[in-house]
Amino acid sequence: MQVGTETSNIRIKRNIFATQHFLATIKGLYVQQPSKYQTTLMLSVIFGVIGLILNLFPIPLFANVQLIFGNTALVIIAVLAGPWFALLTAMLCALGLFLSWGNWFIFVFLAIEAIVLGFARRKNIYILYASMLFWLLLAPVIFYCYTLVFTQLPISHLPFILLKQAINGLLYTAIAALILLVWPYLYQFDRFPYHPRRSFNSHLTYIFCLIITAALLISTLFLNYSHLQQQQQLLLNKLSDSLNYQYQTLEHSFEDHYKSLSTMALWLGLSAETTDAINIDINQLVEHNADYLTLKYQAITPLIMDTEPASLLQSKSNSHIPGVEAEKPPSFIQEKTRLDKLTLTIDVISQQDKQLLGHLLATFNLPQMFTTNIESANQSQPLVIITDAKGYIIYSSPSLTLPLLSPLKYRQSGEGYSTPFNMINLHDLSTNAPEYIYLTRSFDNGLRLMLLQPFEPLLMSAQQLYLYTFGFLWLAIALAMSLAGIISRIQTRPLVLISRCVTNKDTQNIKMEFTQHTPIEMISLYEQISLNQQELLAHQLALEEQVTIRTLELKQANDKLQQLATQDGLTQLSNRRHGEQLFIIAQEYCQRSQENLAVILLDLDHFKTVNDTYGHLAGDQCLRQVSVLLKQHFRRETDILARYGGEEFLIILSGYEQATLIAHLEHFREQIEQLSIHYGAAAPFKVTASIGGFNCAAKFGSALDKWLSIADENLYQAKKQGRNQVICTGCHPVS
Repeated sequence: MQVGTETSNIRIKRNIFATQHFLATIKGLYVQQPSKYQTTLMLSVIFGVIGLILNLFPIPLFANVQLIFGNTALVIIAVLAGPWFALLTAMLCALGLFLSWGNWFIFVFLAIEAIVLGFARRKNIYILYASMLFWLLLAPVIFYCYTLVFTQLPISHLPFILLKQAINGLLYTAIAALILLVWPYLYQFDRFPYHPRRSFNSHLTYIFCLIITAALLISTLFLNYSHLQQQQQLLLNKLSDSLNYQYQTLEHSFEDHYKSLSTMALWLGLSAETTDAINIDINQLVEHNADYLTLKYQAITPLIMDTEPASLLQSKSNSHIPGVEAEKPPSFIQEKTRLDKLTLTIDVISQQDKQLLGHLLATFNLPQMFTTNIESANQSQPLVIITDAKGYIIYSSPSLTLPLLSPLKYRQSGEGYSTPFNMINLHDLSTNAPEYIYLTRSFDNGLRLMLLQPFEPLLMSAQQLYLYTFGFLWLAIALAMSLAGIISRIQTRPLVLISRCVTNKDTQNIKMEFTQHTPIEMISLYEQISLNQQELLAHQLALEEQVTIRTLELKQANDKLQQLATQDGLTQLSNRRHGEQLFIIAQEYCQRSQENLAVILLDLDHFKTVNDTYGHLAGDQCLRQVSVLLKQHFRRETDILARYGGEEFLIILSGYEQATLIAHLEHFREQIEQLSIHYGAAAPFKVTASIGGFNCAAKFGSALDKWLSIADENLYQAKKQGRNQVICTGCHPVS
């Protein structure tokens, strides 16, 4: 194989290896870096799905107050991954709440919360403190704007909404912080692991606040829930009792009137008075009873009334009255044209021959009758509405301000509220926020009794409980901070003294500053440090001596490594890499001094024959002797000699004129030709060398390959012309 071709192949392989190494480095940068983002993205999605599932099942507490725990995942990702990954988790958590509540606002609110908590984490703010600031400063403004612009809720409900959401937000933030505290394994996914160190005081204060917040919120929420459940049950029982009482009162009123009229009908059946005389007596009775509008006796004639079917407002029959046969069931009949009137018809039967004599017709003043029976019964009773079979208002409590004899317009409200009550709106029919809780019961005659209780007092009671909870929370946090500061000062003082012990030799005075309240662990640590300090001083001199010895050994080892890194082990010449580095120095020097620079390649002729004939060890001996001869012939400090590969040598010379350089190389070629190689018992042998060189001004080029290409071509020509020759050209290579 030709030498020039071998050198070119070596350069090509070197370039291919460098290109592959560069591509592998680039691939590593673009594959390894996204893997961290992929892991964080996957973690955000996993926690988001967990939060979504948990938010699909909120825990009802009171009314529309629900406890959600899925947002705990949002807080954890905000701590570990920052605001933008937390935003992704927040959207998944909000999807669960949207499916549960159907409110789009939750997407906006959780997005803002995730971004705020994420940036607070970047600023190295404790996550619980960041959540407190968010719910104190930013959340009220967001809720106020949302309530004012997008809902029809009364502004009076806003404090309760904000309180319940703030308590829930602080609770799931505290739970998330506790999870990170007891499970530090999660911090291996932290995208911002290098945060400034915090003091023991601040860390202890935070832990105190965290534990107190979580414990206080969980306990008070449980107690508030139990209290509100009992309060609602008591109110429901009271309302039910009131309903039964009012129903019985009105039912008894109807029965009393019926019995009195039945007795009058029995008297008329025994009386022999005329119809006019009977009506005169009846009118005197009506004047003394405001419940009657009219009361008349009508002798037997066909009964014609402008009424609805009696079955709509049917009352009890008179079959239970002794001596009266049930010819026709008596009935309360409500007139179509007068919603406030109710008519009762009772047959008058002769007690002698059991013949129908006539009818007793009574018309009742319903508003007056209900007012008398309801308002006089108990002034503290709930609000009352009585409607007829068509839903028209016959009576309503004055505070309701409902128009009588008009249809009852209402809306079933409180959809999604966790409460045992039925809830209704009578005034604002456009909102789901309930105005009243109610119970209802119908009479046999078609009338319906409805008892109502305002919902606002119950809501205010719950709001007051949550307000107390929030106030106690801040008071507990303030006490926790004060207590933590005192405890941290007590606990850190021994540590400060121990740190002084490490840097101060007067340990006895430091020991005197310990008190009887100093923990035994601190005393033991102090004594152990003192003992270790003495042992450390004892070993210090020995270590210094060992360091001096090791430093010398290290210097020698570094010199050896430097030699191995720059010299060829066989010839003790510079290796190829070192030779290329020295060329750069020589080229820059010659260019500054405007001198010539010569690059020469020397190749031993038929060296493969030497290896095949005398063996590789003889070949190595040949290379060593040629290297010795090179050092003897080119012995200037600026001369550079390197083994370039195999039997090929690189010579870099500076400051030679062309003729002088050729003569110098010819003289060296003759010395190699006269050199006898001795190895072992074998007969000595000789070798020759072909030399190709290029001598030019240093500014010809700073790249060694540019010089080597010409020197390699001259070496090829020397080989081609019979070997054992010197061909060295100037700035223009030979043809």
